[in-house]
Amino acid sequence: MCIDGTFTMEGGEIYGNSSTNIGGGVAVNGIFRMLGGEISGNTASGDGGGVYVLNGTFNKTGGTIYGFSGSNNDNRAVSGHAVGGDKFRNSTAGPNVRLDSNRSGAAGGWEN
Repeated sequence: MCIDGTFTMEGGEIYGNSSTNIGGGVAVNGIFRMLGGEISGNTASGDGGGVYVLNGTFNKTGGTIYGFSGSNNDNRAVSGHAVGGDKFRNSTAGPNVRLDSNRSGAAGGWEN
């Protein structure tokens, strides 16, 4: 799914999708707010197995985005198993992990 406008995820699941490029679950080109729900089991041949931030804003304050751990729920990609883009996260970001594409490094929840 490519988000060009504004999308707020409050629950539900984005699961079992694949991309031959980037963003196995979601590619963000607008505004994506994740308040709840789960992003798991997606695959990208490039970066961003769960979510890839192209241009735009990604803000996660709840829900879970699975990274790479060897389980069936994993999102898988070349880099950024959970979230890819200029900033990435390979490990799972659970409900208490905040991610903010406007902040760099650990302050934004990123591993780079």
